[in-house]
Amino acid sequence: SHAEAAARAAALGVPVKGSLLVPLVVEMTGPGRESAGDLVAEAARAAGLRAITGDLSGARVGALLSLLAAGDRENGLLRALTAFAQQVSRVAGGSFQLIGVGPAVRGLAELPRSYREAEYVASAARSDQGAKPFYQMRDIQLHGLLHALGDDSRLHEYVERMLGPILAHDSRHGTSLVAALRAYLADGARNKSAAADAAFLSRQVFYRRLAAIERVLSVDLGSARDCTSLHVAILALDVLKSGPASS
Repeated sequence: SHAEAAARAAALGVPVKGSLLVPLVVEMTGPGRESAGDLVAEAARAAGLRAITGDLSGARVGALLSLLAAGDRENGLLRALTAFAQQVSRVAGGSFQLIGVGPAVRGLAELPRSYREAEYVASAARSDQGAKPFYQMRDIQLHGLLHALGDDSRLHEYVERMLGPILAHDSRHGTSLVAALRAYLADGARNKSAAADAAFLSRQVFYRRLAAIERVLSVDLGSARDCTSLHVAILALDVLKSGPASS
């Protein structure tokens, strides 16, 4: 029961009543199942936070933070998450990947839904490669939406329709048209010279690959509409490769 769970949490030094409860999913690479949980627990203690931690699959750890509800809730939560992420990074070093954060709730009854959101956020943020110390739903934006649609056949069909011809071309001819398209669309500026440098290609070679992409896909890479559609397809392709949100 919720009452029994609250009593057990309080006995562990993590009060539920009158506190904000913040579920987290911490993803790491490298440490085994047991050491991952130990590192997260150590990080919570070092940050001065009251937390219960538990191992999930692989090197993923679930954590429940209990924060005092008084004061400025938003700033208090931000400070706690920042301190926790800093300590995880310190104790785990290069093994630390990212933290997915669910919405803060005031009771155990609301936790399952909030934990599902934390898992979803962590999964959707993987492609960001740890650019931020922690991620909330508002941080994952378009990629998060695509991740939520990962099991929808229409997303698969969209990727096949937009990118299928160059995926097949790369497979048949050993070319790298998808990589060239990704480099061209990466920063949104669609600067051919900068994209060629980022791809470590001469401008002449890169321009030829862009021309091949236009020919194979029948698109205009000077068109904002075509480029937006292709960029969404690239992001969706990454989502489909990473697996479903529940993974």
